[in-house]
Amino acid sequence: YNQFEQRGIPVVFINSHYAQLNCNYIVVDDELGGELATRHLIENGHQNITGIFKYDDWQGIERYRGFIECLSDFGIDFQEDWIRWYSTRDMEEKLSKKGLQRMYRRTKDCTAMILYNDEVAGSYMDFLKDRGLRVPEDISLVSFDDAGPAQEGDLTILSVIHPKYNLGRLTARNLLRMIEDPDWQEKKYSYRFPVMFNNGNSVRDI
Repeated sequence: YNQFEQRGIPVVFINSHYAQLNCNYIVVDDELGGELATRHLIENGHQNITGIFKYDDWQGIERYRGFIECLSDFGIDFQEDWIRWYSTRDMEEKLSKKGLQRMYRRTKDCTAMILYNDEVAGSYMDFLKDRGLRVPEDISLVSFDDAGPAQEGDLTILSVIHPKYNLGRLTARNLLRMIEDPDWQEKKYSYRFPVMFNNGNSVRDI
């Protein structure tokens, strides 16, 4: 990446970026998303909050950081055992029924959960359904990306919206502008999308 910069090759990162590089990026504010999702749960009375996060990309780390900082702001303690970490490599194992069962045993006292994305949320909803547990009556869920699969009947998981098409379009547009701009290295072509939620109903006010 440093060689790209030295050679004047335009680069735009999407979804996340390296803070130590002087680079352009098009992202959603994942840390703020984690904070606002956690705040929503707390404002609905939840204090024992568990979470599943991905540790091998910056989006997962940023979403976790927002979660932790919000708990700290409200003076709410949590146990490390309540957090489930997974990576691309061990996702199948960690999110298997056996893996989720181990997590559930540690988090039975939790009333709410934050999930890395809607794919993970869908897996956990299937696990809960097999156990006869309901969302949000038995546990409230909040997720990220608003990708669609975490729905069942009238239930839609509350999710931070990922701009998808608009993010790709803006990335391509800015990259083309950089290619045409001889002074692009002296300007900023970055953009951070505001945090917005869908109309999910997966959080119960307790």
